[in-house]
Amino acid sequence: MTFAGCERSPSSRQQDREPFDSTACAPLGDTHAVLQCTTYYREGHIRRLYTHRNDTLVGEEKAFDETGILRTYSYYNVVGSLLYRRSYDAQGGMSEEYGYVMVQQIIDPPEAQVGDTITVQVYIINPPGVSQHIVGIGKGLERYPLFHEEKESGVFTEWFSLAKPGAFRIAYEALVRDSVNGTSKVENNSFVIRFTPVSEDVAGSDL
Repeated sequence: MTFAGCERSPSSRQQDREPFDSTACAPLGDTHAVLQCTTYYREGHIRRLYTHRNDTLVGEEKAFDETGILRTYSYYNVVGSLLYRRSYDAQGGMSEEYGYVMVQQIIDPPEAQVGDTITVQVYIINPPGVSQHIVGIGKGLERYPLFHEEKESGVFTEWFSLAKPGAFRIAYEALVRDSVNGTSKVENNSFVIRFTPVSEDVAGSDL
């Protein structure tokens, strides 16, 4: 029963069932829109590390068990969609994996006029124990280095501009080294951007 002006306090048994005690958050960088948070178990061990913007998960999220072993690593894009998740067993080995560690993010705009610039951004996702050697693949299949043993997750940006109309295929290749499983694999990501002729209105203007 609850009386007016009073609140029922949780019983000690209810408190014992609470899996964690508190969450602490701090602004990430110069903006207060993005917060980096840590949730703790009642005993003081870290339960969860995550970043959110306006209550939407973005970037990395790590979840630990009561002994401090990482059990889940997740990565979200800028609008909160899950791009990648890796689960671990009690011994620290990978038990399940969803998604890819190199993910196309933004092509802005997907089509532009000759002389304009198209921005391409690609997510580079590196769970603990994973590193990537990433190269770009040119039109003649030549490879140019973008990263060498990149170990931090983040966003890679390139800018493209063509002097004549046409379609241009953008391709990336990643050699992914996984020390958790002792394996290596290659991931590829490719897509097409297009440049159109300059419109007559623009070509004939005095601007």
